[in-house]
Amino acid sequence: QIIPYGDYQEIEYQEALLTAKAILWVGRSESQGIALMEALAANVPTLAWDVPNFGHFTGPGKEKFTDTELHFTEATAIPYFSPTCGLVVSNADELAEQLPLFLSQLHTYAPRAFIETNHNLRAGAETFLNLCEQHFRAQPDARAPHTTALWRNATWWYTVLSRVKDIARSLRR
Repeated sequence: QIIPYGDYQEIEYQEALLTAKAILWVGRSESQGIALMEALAANVPTLAWDVPNFGHFTGPGKEKFTDTELHFTEATAIPYFSPTCGLVVSNADELAEQLPLFLSQLHTYAPRAFIETNHNLRAGAETFLNLCEQHFRAQPDARAPHTTALWRNATWWYTVLSRVKDIARSLRR
């Protein structure tokens, strides 16, 4: 199933993720990559086609950027990714080489674990505090949180439910 950027309903994408064994992610550059993170959180292994520079794309839109902008090399289509999520390629030759390897290793990838470890509330808060300290010289406040209430996703039943859903998804594949 091909899902073009900007031409789908979110529910369609979420339903596709429920039955996907894997995805091929083809992107230009992303600031967040939310749709990719949704796929990783759904535990869908990803073969990601990354970009070596901002202008590494075909089709309309290049006329909107200067030559310097198009050659900007700090671009990526996968800002939050790890080898535990899948494989990365940057051209058609690499895709032809890596696709059989990726498919043979589908069972070894754990993209949801990457998201749970690196993109939870604590990790986000620590990143934010580090950025504040780095850019604004603000020292993180060492006080305890203002609430002792548990978030819904911090309860044992939510964790069990998430694991059951992960198992069900892997069985459906």
